[in-house]
Amino acid sequence: MTKEELTYNWNKSFNNFLPIAYELKNKFNESWFRIHTLPDSKRYPENESEYAEILKRHNLILSDLFEENHSLIVVSMGGNSYKESISQNEVMKNLGFQKNFWMSINVSDENDEESYFWNMSYDEINFSGNSFDNLLRLIADEEILDVMFFSIERNIVYHPYDGGADIILVNSKLRDKYKEKYKDWLPNSTLSD
Repeated sequence: MTKEELTYNWNKSFNNFLPIAYELKNKFNESWFRIHTLPDSKRYPENESEYAEILKRHNLILSDLFEENHSLIVVSMGGNSYKESISQNEVMKNLGFQKNFWMSINVSDENDEESYFWNMSYDEINFSGNSFDNLLRLIADEEILDVMFFSIERNIVYHPYDGGADIILVNSKLRDKYKEKYKDWLPNSTLSD
């Protein structure tokens, strides 16, 4: 897939909203929900059994959302820079991701003296069972930030973060179905971290 095709499909699904993972829940609140990946909304794992629980929860819901060999776009942020350029996250690169540069997003605000960019990359991957375990473990440890799995076919975004995942579905009816199915994994408040 070319970056132009990805941009077209993203814009069609998300109304030209920039692919900034943590902002999607605010823009698409009517189709968003969140799961936590440890019991009692614990944020960080302390032992191997807690890592196993995190991976189990991620993989259960990913397998529920996407069947085996479903084509996913893995969107990730490269190194931050003060100029628009192609930069990569070395950890992501070492895992075999960030093969394709997508876009730079200016995330500066009025207080910044210089423009500040996030450099976004993408990879087209066929989903398979536990294929993201190494990546998800690094996300749980907050070593990698702002990764999204995007399904063009289903208009779904799965954004894992340290402590859980934000999920954007195509509509509120589908969201409600999954919220009910995974109600034991929901945070106490739908707007909590």
